[in-house]
Amino acid sequence: MIRNIVFDMGNVLLDWDPRSRIRELKIPEGHQAIIFKELFCSPEWVMFDAGKIDQAGVVARTQQRLEDHVRAGFYQAEAEEIPSMKEEIQWIMDHPAELVRPIEEMQFLPGALEAKGYHTFLLTNASVLFRKYEHKIPSFRDLEGIFVSGEHWMLKPDAQIYEALLSEFGLKAEETLFIDDNPANVAGGIICGIEGIVFENDVDKLIKDLKRFGVEIGKEKQ
Repeated sequence: MIRNIVFDMGNVLLDWDPRSRIRELKIPEGHQAIIFKELFCSPEWVMFDAGKIDQAGVVARTQQRLEDHVRAGFYQAEAEEIPSMKEEIQWIMDHPAELVRPIEEMQFLPGALEAKGYHTFLLTNASVLFRKYEHKIPSFRDLEGIFVSGEHWMLKPDAQIYEALLSEFGLKAEETLFIDDNPANVAGGIICGIEGIVFENDVDKLIKDLKRFGVEIGKEKQ
């Protein structure tokens, strides 16, 4: 019997779309794709989520690579633009709350599950910057526990992160269901004995999928 529901964060409870957020921040158009690639698609970003590098390290290494790539002619940008792009990277890293938005139609669900007696948790690949924006996502207040990869030096879909989650909150794998938008992450949980649902950005379908596992919610989607 399922007693525990574990949510992923990005693109499940939280809209994670840094490319769009950069546009909203009024970063010059010519800088947007460069910053997106050099920061959010970088090995440092993955290391940051795994707790293997700190914020200063991410900024310094990203800025240096940016400078090297611009000077090497990899981008349609002049060398004199490097200082402003480096400042923009620093500002983004200092203001992570500007990058996130709640997925409004999902915010009711953790509370509705709690009202029916289920225990709800978060398991996310995220850096320690999470603590600077968690207040922006209303549903996080309804969660019984939060497990952030960067605070535990591990990442999904490695088996150790699922085992650590179960141990941290005293959960039994066979009583736990994990919801993630990434099939590989769901598969990682299944290997550890945790049931899983791949979230496809369809709340009605998710509710039907929950019912397939015998999980009833306290109220319908608003």
